[in-house]
Amino acid sequence: MSENSRILIVEDEPVGQIVITGMLSNLGYKADMASSGIDAIRLCEERHYDIVFMDCLMPGMDGFEATTKIREIEARTQRPKASTIIALTAKALTGDREHCLSAGMDEYLAKPLEMQQLKEILLKHMPEGN
Repeated sequence: MSENSRILIVEDEPVGQIVITGMLSNLGYKADMASSGIDAIRLCEERHYDIVFMDCLMPGMDGFEATTKIREIEARTQRPKASTIIALTAKALTGDREHCLSAGMDEYLAKPLEMQQLKEILLKHMPEGN
């Protein structure tokens, strides 16, 4: 894994933060952490992330609104490559995946996460060599 890879986890629940951070660490990745949609927007204004793992259901600003704002930042700053935003949700209801994709997210993972799913997402979306 490259030191240049940039991953952001947006998760309001401490247990969820520990779980995904640990899983990424086991796969050789480090990540920045945002505990709210507002924090995620601030971090995405400051730097580009290759992958953003976005919890959908957070108090205040949910992951859908945060994703919309991040996409606006990317358009405004004309970044050469948009971040891949992966929806994380405990809700796995019919139509949820489509809702996530229509909000500007690129992929959808239901909680609890499985290591193999996480690994496949990283292999699919991480820039080569990272």
